[in-house]
Amino acid sequence: MMNKTKNTESSYVLRIPLSESETYVLGMELTQKCSEILSKLQAKCDREGTQKIIDNFMFQTRDEIQELNKLCRYELNCECLRFYESGGLRLESNEMRDRLENAEVKLNPNAKRLYERMESLQSLIEEPGYLSNLRKSNSVFVFCMNLRKEAARLLEAIDKIYPVDCSQRAFKTIVELMNSRNITLEKSYNWQQARKENLTIARAV
Repeated sequence: MMNKTKNTESSYVLRIPLSESETYVLGMELTQKCSEILSKLQAKCDREGTQKIIDNFMFQTRDEIQELNKLCRYELNCECLRFYESGGLRLESNEMRDRLENAEVKLNPNAKRLYERMESLQSLIEEPGYLSNLRKSNSVFVFCMNLRKEAARLLEAIDKIYPVDCSQRAFKTIVELMNSRNITLEKSYNWQQARKENLTIARAV
């Protein structure tokens, strides 16, 4: 992927996708970032209930990466085919680069803010005082869900820098995939909570 934006004050690096396949690569990178943060959280949570919640998020994240990888390979094959059909004269990433004049300037402020919010969630895990607030299952669930939602918001922010006539459908596809899995995670969590409450009531009777 090309066109890296950097900030000398931090390790912040964000790549601007120049093709559909590169957009899926970005989606995989952000999803992998979520997975790394979830792994750190899981290593610090020792309660069975919170472990199960994080396990569900980890499963959806791993499956999401696999699905994005399939979509990426498909788009890459299509891009290569169009390149060869043009006799090697048309490189779509170059065309997109020309269309995205000053894209880095437009992208950086909002996208950087959203990316750093993801980073801040990771840094919170390192604070002992914060972990004590994550003892309850609902707090862990909210943390994990916020992490995924920040990733989706970041993709939506990047999508807005593209001209209307060349907006990449991959952004919408990835966000829809994330939102769909978020709904699955919410249903699973609500079912587990309802089951726990029913068991508590049954024991009290």
